Amino acid sequence: MVETQEQTRYAPGRPAADEIAERHERLLTIAAEVFVDLGFAGTSMGEIARRAGVSKNTIYARYSTKSELFSGVMRFRADRLLPRFTDVLLTDRGLEKTLQTFGENLLDVMLEPQSMGFRRRMISEAILFPDIARQYWNLGPTRSRKLLSAYLDARAKSGELDLDDPQEAAIHFISLAQGDLVIKAELGVLGDFSPAQRQAAVRSAVRLFLKSYRKVELKS
Repeated sequence: MVETQEQTRYAPGRPAADEIAERHERLLTIAAEVFVDLGFAGTSMGEIARRAGVSKNTIYARYSTKSELFSGVMRFRADRLLPRFTDVLLTDRGLEKTLQTFGENLLDVMLEPQSMGFRRRMISEAILFPDIARQYWNLGPTRSRKLLSAYLDARAKSGELDLDDPQEAAIHFISLAQGDLVIKAELGVLGDFSPAQRQAAVRSAVRLFLKSYRKVELKS
């Protein structure tokens, strides 16, 4: 009988909770790589099992379909990335600094190779798999926009911002922060882009955003 990597990697017996969590995280990490490499259409449970060194039954015991596994991957990635946004907004070091840090973290996430890989795949396969594209959108971009929207709404209620629609304002800031950097990176034409240049790009976005939305006290 040929042992799988899963059997040789872990000691026999009932696994502890942290070991189960480690195995699951490893499976989702490898599944993410396969989805990026092969796309949703080209990915099979068998290929994921092969790369992860587990049996297909191990995967099916938790995810009954490829779509469910994809959702699990998206949720796993979002749960790992969202603290980079929530921590900034909850700490709130002042409106300008908070927006600056949020924008820099946004670019870090958007320009991360696997993030770009997923977006490329979703764009190319969205027509054939609209439900998968919708899952990606709802579990990723939508959640970060809602977080920023809630923060901006709170700042408006405190009198710092003058805005009618927090969600629209959040979209405006994210669009300003991304500029044309993300699309250039996805097309492979961005070239060298230093952290200092990234900070400067976000600083410009913050300045333009606050110029439009910061509440101005009228002089009597």
